Amino acid sequence: AWGIDKAAHEAALGRTGSSIAVLGTGIDVPYPRANTRLYDRMAAKGLLVSEFAPGTPALRENFPVRNRIISGLSLGVVVVEAASRSGTLITSRLALEQGREVYAVPGAALSGQSLGCQELVRQGAKPVFAPEDVLEDLAGPLRDFGVQADHLTREAAERRRRAEAEGTGLSRTLFACMPPETDTPPKADPGNGEERPTQGAGDTDTAAPSPAQDTIIPLLREQGPLHVDALGAALGRSPAELAPVLLGLEIMGRIRRLPGARYEAV
Repeated sequence: AWGIDKAAHEAALGRTGSSIAVLGTGIDVPYPRANTRLYDRMAAKGLLVSEFAPGTPALRENFPVRNRIISGLSLGVVVVEAASRSGTLITSRLALEQGREVYAVPGAALSGQSLGCQELVRQGAKPVFAPEDVLEDLAGPLRDFGVQADHLTREAAERRRRAEAEGTGLSRTLFACMPPETDTPPKADPGNGEERPTQGAGDTDTAAPSPAQDTIIPLLREQGPLHVDALGAALGRSPAELAPVLLGLEIMGRIRRLPGARYEAV
């Protein structure tokens, strides 16, 4: 993606020499194409992972379902920004189900992009105010990967103190590798077929919808809440085939999951 995902991968490649990307497309489909150079660097020095068949295009429902692999590969998930109905919150739920740690940056009290983070903290997620908070909390598991306590250097502690003294917190420490907010992602050129880059792990506005998405919403509006098996029978699809489509629609806020594996249109 164009935003923090890209910045994180570039920083990891520059500092540790490696990074892992879980794709929402086939392994041979860079998306967005504006990041093809980063894709090539990771193929050479890092790792690209995809559960989708080669040639699979960027479909909206594939992105949220792949996030369960991202959280599953991780020791913990740090939620930097999330609106109250952000798809990131579903990724956090998946992380909890997988027994992973969940952290959240509380953010400004009145910021709409921090409401989801604040709700996570209320539900028990660990608040994060500096990168060292995560490293210290995961010191035990990280020891198995060769990361020792003394790697929290005096320089890192000094950087944290400076950030706190300046009142900028994570904006100076955690986001040091991110581009300025004034940077505008390049838009698509209709003449060359380029997609407009996405904004985050779950942002897939430029991805094509699937045919199933176009039939589920009208069906739920006509018949009311339905069990996933009833949906599958009506659409001629198995529950396993519908799972990623339903998850994608849930993240987009078009359907709501009810107790008992039932779904309703929003």
